[in-house]
Amino acid sequence: MNLRIPALAAVALSLAACGNNAEPPAAEESVANEPVVDEAGSVDATAALHALFDEHFERSLEMNPLRATFIGDNRFNDRLANWGSPEYREKTEAMDREFLDRLLEIDRDQLEYQDRLSYDIFRLDREESLEGYQYPGHLQPINQFRNAMNFFVQLGSGSSAQPFNTVEDYEDFLSRVDDFVVNVDQMMMNMQEGMREGIVQPRILMEKVIPQLESQIVDDITQSAFYKPVADMPEEFSEADRERLAAAYEDKIANAIIPTYVRMNNFIGVHQIGLDEVARIHTEMQAVMDEVGFDGDLQEFFEFVNTDPQFFFDEPEQLIQGYRDMADHINELAKDLFEIFPNTGFEVRRVEPFREQSAAGGSYMAGTPDGSRPGVFYANAYDLSARPSWAMESLYLHEAIPGHHFQIMIQRENEDLPGFRRFGGFTAFSEGWGLYAESLGKEIGVYTDPYQYFGGLNAELWRSIRLVVDTGIHAKGWTRQQVLDYMYANSAVAEARAVSEAERFMAIPGQALAYKVGQLKIREIRDQAEARLGDKFDVKAFHTQVLKDGAMPLSMLESKIDRWVESQL
Repeated sequence: MNLRIPALAAVALSLAACGNNAEPPAAEESVANEPVVDEAGSVDATAALHALFDEHFERSLEMNPLRATFIGDNRFNDRLANWGSPEYREKTEAMDREFLDRLLEIDRDQLEYQDRLSYDIFRLDREESLEGYQYPGHLQPINQFRNAMNFFVQLGSGSSAQPFNTVEDYEDFLSRVDDFVVNVDQMMMNMQEGMREGIVQPRILMEKVIPQLESQIVDDITQSAFYKPVADMPEEFSEADRERLAAAYEDKIANAIIPTYVRMNNFIGVHQIGLDEVARIHTEMQAVMDEVGFDGDLQEFFEFVNTDPQFFFDEPEQLIQGYRDMADHINELAKDLFEIFPNTGFEVRRVEPFREQSAAGGSYMAGTPDGSRPGVFYANAYDLSARPSWAMESLYLHEAIPGHHFQIMIQRENEDLPGFRRFGGFTAFSEGWGLYAESLGKEIGVYTDPYQYFGGLNAELWRSIRLVVDTGIHAKGWTRQQVLDYMYANSAVAEARAVSEAERFMAIPGQALAYKVGQLKIREIRDQAEARLGDKFDVKAFHTQVLKDGAMPLSMLESKIDRWVESQL
């Protein structure tokens, strides 16, 4: 036997979903299970052993289609087994037990030397495999060294065992992609279970997985490794097949493969991004504490800014008027960073009493493009002890100018856009812009008071905490109380807001993390543009490019700004 074949199959099995849940027909099983007898009616041990091996090998190929592919058997090239599913693991364990039991019924003493050796190896394989089911390896399906996501790139690029020689080969892989998507979703479910049980890979290893995944998240699908079989399509294919297969691969890459890598990348990386941002912002807050001469630790500073009377209004109307006083001042300052402005009017209103108890601290309602109804910044004046004055500038920048009022109304007033773009939106873009607008505070000319700058940091910290607790709730199994405890330990948040926000995250999975992810991406896009353009970089023109065509997926925004930078160069 060529020992390299099972070695390759073992690698394939451990890296990617090596199998299919299909079972052989019952009739074939019943025939195969009959003992092999000689002319005298005695069981022929040698023949029985060989028949057992042959049956096991055939069934194992059906259970492990990728193994078949690697040994050159192309019957199952259109399949992958959902190897991490409970059903698959139960079937493979049952198969190992069945064949071990049947092996032990064969009289080893009747066998010749080579058959005895085969008997012993097969028995050890089955026994070790059964022992392996006690180890929860399915809860740790990915690491930096053995990674089904990387392995599938090799497979789909044509550089591995998957053949791309015939039209049927190309169609087989399209089908195999569908099973791969199921596998990845199963892996994420298993990793969630592993996190609940404390069975996870070390962080240092998983950090190395992220760039591996990101390398497959491309804007131009022709740059995807999975597009290589299309580029290398055999010339003898008919023109009709070439066009049909190219379109099918483009669709599968754009709508199945890349989104799957995005989901896994977000699953592994997003929670850690939040933790890192929290740590970074805490460091900046320490600098504010030093600037104002506060003697104490960060928790004591949180307590101070949340309780000292100097930071709170006595009447709701004072809070609302404070926001109104900002409007003209900040609108004038914005002219240093922006060259396009919405025509639609804008005003500040108090959140109505009937909904203020559960409403956010501030929100924006867009006006109408014809100007008949202004945009409205709703400020929440419920429980003034939870509405410190140091939070006002950052909240105004986010909800009003140059945040949501600019972003939404510039989009809606652009009559060159089709209706679905004028009045549609993408959360990561819109909320990312709002948080990016907050980060412009010092650049635009506010945050001159260190406490207001602390408010800006606290607002950014809050969005980083949102990222942590959103993924904590929906990916790591955190309880409501764990979320509240994390909020209190890491931010200057009063109970009323903490409870309202925690329950918001519980109700709307994924919405909260979009803020920080969006802001980081917009800032990254700007940093890249500044680095490439140098002295040619014009921040006003950059902001025009970001806003003028409305909300869009961040990957498309990045491509759009790349083209703009190229035009400037």
